[in-house]
Amino acid sequence: TGDIYPLYWNIRVASLLVFIIVFPISNLKSFNTLVKINTLGIISIVYTILFILYYSLFVDSITLDTFKTIPEYNKHFFALAGMMCISFYIHSLIIPILKNAKNPKNNNRNVIIGFILVALSYSIVGSVAYLASFDENDLNNIPQDFLQIINGSNIGAIIARLALLFQLVTVFPFILLIIRMQFFGFVKGSQYPSWYSVLFFNLFLTVICVLLAFLFPNQFGIVLSITGSLCAVIIVFILPVIVHFVATKKQNGKIGIINIFIHSCIILIGFSFTIGGILFTINQFIKDYNNL
Repeated sequence: TGDIYPLYWNIRVASLLVFIIVFPISNLKSFNTLVKINTLGIISIVYTILFILYYSLFVDSITLDTFKTIPEYNKHFFALAGMMCISFYIHSLIIPILKNAKNPKNNNRNVIIGFILVALSYSIVGSVAYLASFDENDLNNIPQDFLQIINGSNIGAIIARLALLFQLVTVFPFILLIIRMQFFGFVKGSQYPSWYSVLFFNLFLTVICVLLAFLFPNQFGIVLSITGSLCAVIIVFILPVIVHFVATKKQNGKIGIINIFIHSCIILIGFSFTIGGILFTINQFIKDYNNL
């Protein structure tokens, strides 16, 4: 009934159910098993993209007038910059996949194809869905999840949400596996030191994710922007520059003033994304909280 439904089924309850599903899968030891499970998520990605294209083009009906009112720049850029940083970090997770590839000679080809497909999926979902819901006078009310625009009783949207759930169940354990491999490989020199170490490590990270989903059910974009700004700036902008300096020092005996200046500017750009993204995101969160 209408009274029972909100109590027993909502976004917070869904986050707990996802935990029950993904946590056991996350503790699988075999890398290849999780890779095979993860590949099944392609099905949900293809369906979601096709559904968004259909809904945006034939239901919301993008018109030529839409293209006349698109701003070239607005203050939301810094929030996008934070998510861009964490996207670059996630792309670095392909390294363990390439190391365990069945045919390493095809790695270059596979990486190029993968990046092209990712760029297309980002572009299609980001641009087409945005244009379909674009309203120059109501930008702040565009939801962080495009599917929130669509009526909950829409069959296509229901299937899309189930597809996204399936994608989450397949992708999250795989990302957790790679993070675990990187962490324990660096700290203990073994990608799987013991079953209880892996169990508590996965439990710790999974509980954090569930708590964020539970406490901020409709602000996942805000959480993603802040975490991307804080964490990814170190991995995307600072660590590569440090590695470059160390390698240059070993090879040439010195780094060079111009080299230091150029790469210092890169770090400053990263910090500007971090500070701007955090400040804008916190400001947006306060506005959303006051409007509740």
